[in-house]
Parts: sequence; C-alpha cells; structure tokens
Amino acid sequence: MTADYMQAIAEFIWNGFDAGATSVHIDFDTNELDYISSLSVTDNGEGINRSTIDESFGSFMDSMKRVDFQKTSSRLKGNKGKGRFSFVAFSGLARWKTCYRDPESGQALEYSIAVKSSSKDKFEFDDISISKEPGTGTKVSFYELFDVTAYSFSSPGFINFLGQEFGWFLF
Repeated sequence: MTADYMQAIAEFIWNGFDAGATSVHIDFDTNELDYISSLSVTDNGEGINRSTIDESFGSFMDSMKRVDFQKTSSRLKGNKGKGRFSFVAFSGLARWKTCYRDPESGQALEYSIAVKSSSKDKFEFDDISISKEPGTGTKVSFYELFDVTAYSFSSPGFINFLGQEFGWFLF
C-alpha cells in the first residue's frame, strides 16, 4: 500500500495549523471488517472566508498563502496549492464545512464546499448562514475511500509518520 494517504492527511493537518489552529483531530468511522465509511480532519483555525474562496480554492498549484505569508515564516507549511486536492490519493469526495468570522460584521458565518476527485475544478458550495457555533474552524470529511482501512490510520507506521512530520512543530 502506498504511503500517499499519509502525506495527504498531513497536508490537511498542516492546513489547519496554517490557519492558526491550536487543535486538530482525525476521526473515522469503521465497522467490524475494518472498513472506513468516512474520515475527517477537524481544526479550530480561522476557517475559510467565503469572499476569498476563489483565491483559496482557485487553481491547482496556486495558493493565496504564498501571498499572505512571508516565505521566511517558520509557521507556514502549506503554500504550494496542492493540499486541498491531496484527498484524491485515498478518497473520491471531500467536503469542507467551515466557519469563519466575517471581518465586516463580526458574525460567525458557515458554509460547505464539496469537491469530487473526478472533477477537481468544479466546486459545490452551500449558501452562507450565520453559525450557531461559538468558534471558527474547518472540518474536512472524506467519503468514497479506497486503498485505506482503519488500520491505515491507527498503525504504528502512521503514528510514527505523524510524529516525524509534526513533532518538531508541536515541540
């Protein structure tokens, strides 16, 4: 089995930290046969502002982080514009549910984005609504999983990979 799913999950974790998250969680639902019906990465970062969605979800290999952060920043990891598409290594569908604070009104607003691996250039958006949640953040859920099992995300190899990828940053 390829380790690409590990790097893909790391991309989504880095996206949370790049958004100022202090907490990132990986959750999955499994059955007795080790089959995963869904997997999610949830953070408490600043969310994805809907007014900048074209810049943040625009073209592959482009990222607004490249403009918004200095290249010398040790905090910024994702700036290549690939992270949001890395789910194609193990999933057919990704859905972002994000909540952000509107800079003009100060209200917490939320909406969802869905992207299928078969058509990465087409995004489906839900309407923006006022959030009932007190904080901001993003939950990326993955469906139509392939080539991964529950063991893929609980194995010593995956745990060690996460330690090597994030240990220095979390220290």
